[in-house]
Amino acid sequence: MAFEEAVFTLVFSFAVFGLWQIWERAGSVGTSFCEDKRNLLADAICLRASDWMLFFVLVCVIMLTSIEVSKFLQNVFGKQSPNAIFVYAVCFQCLILLGIAIFKKLSVNFGFGFTMNANILFKTVKYFFSLLLIVMGIGCLMNFLIFQLTGCFPEKQDIIGFFNKAENPYIIGIAVFSFLVLAPIAEELLFRCILYRSLKGLFLQSINVNYSRAFAAGVSSILFALSHGNVFAIAPLFAFALILTTLYERTGSIIATMVCHSGFNLFNVIFIVLANEYI
Repeated sequence: MAFEEAVFTLVFSFAVFGLWQIWERAGSVGTSFCEDKRNLLADAICLRASDWMLFFVLVCVIMLTSIEVSKFLQNVFGKQSPNAIFVYAVCFQCLILLGIAIFKKLSVNFGFGFTMNANILFKTVKYFFSLLLIVMGIGCLMNFLIFQLTGCFPEKQDIIGFFNKAENPYIIGIAVFSFLVLAPIAEELLFRCILYRSLKGLFLQSINVNYSRAFAAGVSSILFALSHGNVFAIAPLFAFALILTTLYERTGSIIATMVCHSGFNLFNVIFIVLANEYI
């Protein structure tokens, strides 16, 4: 990491954080965007303008830090090394979790929904199998349509290619831990618990409750799909996110969505291993 880049990242982060502090202390933007019209389950989070600014500040800081971490790991392991990719993935996911913890500490008070009971567990299992059928079905349909239009199947996601190339058992373990534990926790807290509920709260006062849910679900789901960086996987990932958002809305349990997410990733890991072994 170049010294100038490190200094710029640090100065930029403190400068923007300082602006947020000034805005927070001003008091003119300290009211909620929505009234107390909340669901009994996945409550809408009523963020203030300063909270939204804090959210974007943390996103900027995480992205800038992750860029520098990526450069450092590429210098250590090499640009196309699975070691660099999966160690970076773990670092990036940990940065997201740290950012979420800071956001919860400094913004409005809200719960994550760490609940589970027999009824929620039953719904989780039901949604998981629906998730497999729908997402895999959309994925197969997209592959078929692309093959009909172009004469070839779309390339696999980069992360799958790197997983196939990994030989070090420790790196494979890190990759599996990232897939099955860190990714479901970080992504569900970010996209379902914070982003979905905050968007729902933002529009809850001005539009119908059901429309606010639909809008928040659609926006958070498309952002989730785009964040994975694979244009051919946007449709199945969008469906994946919508199903998990619906599960979260109906149970109020972020653990339920994490379990479904982790189970789906486990299914993909098993599929990759079997494909390498027998195909």
